[in-house]
Amino acid sequence: MAATPLPIAPAKRDDNIVRLVVSLQAIKKDETDKLCYFDQTKTLPEIVSEKCKEWHIDGDPAGYALKLKVPMKARPSMGSPTKMQEQPPTPKTTERGVYLTEKNRVELKAGQFLELNLSPSQYVSKVLEQLRTHQRNLIIESLTTDMMDITFASQFARQDGSTVLFRLFEEARTATPQDMKGLRWCLSALNELLSHNIVAFDSLSIDFINSAVAIIGQGFSRSDSEAAATVACALRIVALYVKNTAGGYELITKSISFPALSSHTESRNSEFVERALQLINSLIAAAPGERERLELFDSLEKCNIDSNLSAIVYVDAESAAVPSFSHELYLFQSYSLNRLNARRTCFFDPANMDHQQNLKCLRTALPEIDEVGIAGKVRQVVSSSDAVESWRKLGFTNPDQPEKDLQAPPGLLALDIMAYFANQDPQGFSSSVLGQLNRPEKYAFPFVRMSLAVTELLLELLRVGQRPSDDGGNYLPMFFSASGKFFKQMFCACMHITTKTWQSMDAVQEDFDKVLLVLRKQLNTIFALPVHDQPTTVEAFKATVSANYTYAIIEQRDLERMRSSEENLRKTDSVKQVYKQLLAVNERLVGQHRLAIMRDGEFFARPKASKKSRLFLCLAPNNKTLYWDEIDGPAKPPLARLQNSCAVGDLRELSCQTAVPSFKQGREDAYKLAFAFRVDVQQDSVEMVAADQYQYDMWVDGFRALMEKELCEARAKADIERLANLDLKLRLLELYDADLPTALPVPPPPPADLNFYYEVSSESIS
Repeated sequence: MAATPLPIAPAKRDDNIVRLVVSLQAIKKDETDKLCYFDQTKTLPEIVSEKCKEWHIDGDPAGYALKLKVPMKARPSMGSPTKMQEQPPTPKTTERGVYLTEKNRVELKAGQFLELNLSPSQYVSKVLEQLRTHQRNLIIESLTTDMMDITFASQFARQDGSTVLFRLFEEARTATPQDMKGLRWCLSALNELLSHNIVAFDSLSIDFINSAVAIIGQGFSRSDSEAAATVACALRIVALYVKNTAGGYELITKSISFPALSSHTESRNSEFVERALQLINSLIAAAPGERERLELFDSLEKCNIDSNLSAIVYVDAESAAVPSFSHELYLFQSYSLNRLNARRTCFFDPANMDHQQNLKCLRTALPEIDEVGIAGKVRQVVSSSDAVESWRKLGFTNPDQPEKDLQAPPGLLALDIMAYFANQDPQGFSSSVLGQLNRPEKYAFPFVRMSLAVTELLLELLRVGQRPSDDGGNYLPMFFSASGKFFKQMFCACMHITTKTWQSMDAVQEDFDKVLLVLRKQLNTIFALPVHDQPTTVEAFKATVSANYTYAIIEQRDLERMRSSEENLRKTDSVKQVYKQLLAVNERLVGQHRLAIMRDGEFFARPKASKKSRLFLCLAPNNKTLYWDEIDGPAKPPLARLQNSCAVGDLRELSCQTAVPSFKQGREDAYKLAFAFRVDVQQDSVEMVAADQYQYDMWVDGFRALMEKELCEARAKADIERLANLDLKLRLLELYDADLPTALPVPPPPPADLNFYYEVSSESIS
């Protein structure tokens, strides 16, 4: 079949005209695709009406609509192997139709495919008619894809299609196991319909929810793809119900089996695990109080959910990096870490024996060097007379009453993890404390003070106590390797790192904030890495920091980044303009410095005078008069004794080196420090020779400053550039890491005239 020729293009290019291909296969099976121009200035009903008339489509144009074909990337089907097995399948990409609306028509691009189809109301009526008859099997599979389009789903709900689906669900529940496919597609369509929040979740019957919970609790073979897909749909529907209803949490927690729910996270299919984790997160978020939330976590931990999740995070990291799955892992991590907030706000109680025992644990675990200072003589501090000294060496700010340090956040949480550090990692504890005892107090590592600060820093960076982000997805793989002890293990690792940083910096107590800043940079760098590049265990985290993010490396990278940022800023026109102004300002400043030297006065040799006679030259304090005379003695004379003088404004000429009038052919190096000035053209020049290059540079540029000329000597130019660069660095500090335009903004064109006016109306006055 020959394709329809392309309509004549507009004579002039119009951005509102889009060239598209329209398929008529849904209306006329034998019709070829049409090439047409889509006018964005016209309404969709006008366009459809024109095209129906142009292509001779029978019936009322209002019964037709355009669909946009969009790609749909599907995950592997339930039960299919994933990367955890030998040969992972490649996800297939198919297309689905989305009704063109006034909202999404702006996304049309030239060359896209449209499809002329029945209007949403007509198409939904046709689908419902088939669902009510024995033709339902022909339409039920494609219904899920159609339901992804919110325009179709809205019309489907408007025509009470949800009631038909609920009836089909009940029929499928009582069908034979061989008919599980119909149940799967029915739940899948309901899943997509409910995800649009078109149908009120409160309108769902309790029997329907209980049936979905029963499906979740039933066992099935992992190789049964239909059963797995059915359970996955049920998991998502129940998760949405818990999230969007007030009584969903109570209803589901009473009827669901947590061992069965946790067992679903053992699946080798990432989408299946994601659905189970979505329900778990919904239950945690919907828990009415902290006690219920902790009980829920206890039930899940008894079912080894951490081990199940860690398996798929490490073995199938590619699937875990899918945005929706990453978000669920991030939510679970956030909810789990937020349990620490209760302990963070709980403070030390002297009457509580557990609190006293944890505090005592730190002191009894503290080794102390004998006063004699002989290495290796270590004894345990157990006597009460040594208690205050022990608290001081541990780094308590209140050694007389150490409990005061635990009366503010992070409170008992810090005490718990310090005790954990002392008991579970005695070698690391000794490294942080014992290695510092023989150092002067100024250089000693403040263990407790640093522990409190590190705990607060970890709580801050891990966002403990904050509501999880709705679009967050940057979870930490090493969180799932710690089996519920992630925070404690991270604390121990951070204390190892800060101890090494303290020693490498040879830090003193005043450097405490600087050491903590280094740790913050190290943690921020690791946490900001893409998920697939992050360390998978806490030990790997320590190794990564030691290899790539030590204090010396971070300092060098910061320096390189500042240099690079400064170089980029210097290339912009605006900074170039500022630098040019700074050169002019600092040239005047360097000139003032030269004038200050001239005001002190100095002796100079004369080219042909006696060695006993020297020329003394001095500038008046007000910079307006220049005095000179030949002096025999070594002492500087007062200005009143100098017989020759002239006003600065009378200076006419400055000669340097070979330009000095008395210079004759001969040794050029003999006059390289010579210079002369002339007051009147009729008079001889006053000639002199500087003692060294420094004196020559200062006085020659001093004369140029007096005569308001450019300073030309290399020393002056170097001073000007050095001062301008320093001034510019100070100004650019506030712009560090800022993106500045590379070119100056273009000024707007001048107005047509300068007759500016405004109108005052009665409405504006009122």
